[in-house]
Amino acid sequence: MEIMDKAEAGEIHKVEFKSSDFNNISGYQFTVKFDASAMTFEGVEAGALKTTEGNFGLSRVSNGIITTSWNSSKGESYSADQVLFTLVFRANKGIQIGQAISINSEVTAAEAYDATLETKAVRLNVRTDRGVVETGLFELNQNEPNPFNKQTTVTFNLPNASPATLTMYDVTGKVLRVYEIEGLKGLNTKVINKSELNGNGVIYYQLDAANYTATKRMVIIE
Repeated sequence: MEIMDKAEAGEIHKVEFKSSDFNNISGYQFTVKFDASAMTFEGVEAGALKTTEGNFGLSRVSNGIITTSWNSSKGESYSADQVLFTLVFRANKGIQIGQAISINSEVTAAEAYDATLETKAVRLNVRTDRGVVETGLFELNQNEPNPFNKQTTVTFNLPNASPATLTMYDVTGKVLRVYEIEGLKGLNTKVINKSELNGNGVIYYQLDAANYTATKRMVIIE
């Protein structure tokens, strides 16, 4: 799917979803993830698919998560210039839309189905003055499992490939461990072993990459 880029602070921006390969499609589902600090969700507008708000899960919109699904009794086809549906946002600051919104499988798997029920991948691209590029969103996720007593996994998304630093520190601010990571565009994973931290209780972890930073906390138990 493809959307347009850029929005200024205070501006209402209509994110129009189009597809260059919507041929004989009978259904899809995916999770839309957006930066809730940069964008405020305002609503949904129907397009060629004639979707309604019932096609969108909005219970987690304050956390920057929208789920969507659609299905048809037959395979449907739409041209690349037809708007399938539109999500309306208000920009809280000047943003590049491509760095503030993405599609993933966090809640609902990102996939589509044709009339023969063959599964197809769903990706989100943004049209910029440099052409069409893949979207990306900086995000540090909660470690899983949490709490943990042996091993946990930290995942994070980067809008572009870049070096990343994951710093672990205790409640006093003492640094317990620093991981230097060659971050990839999209989803990255780092496994953390309790034995590497020499600490218990609440531990904070901070991700720094490409002028972005985010911090969350984990709990180590005996």
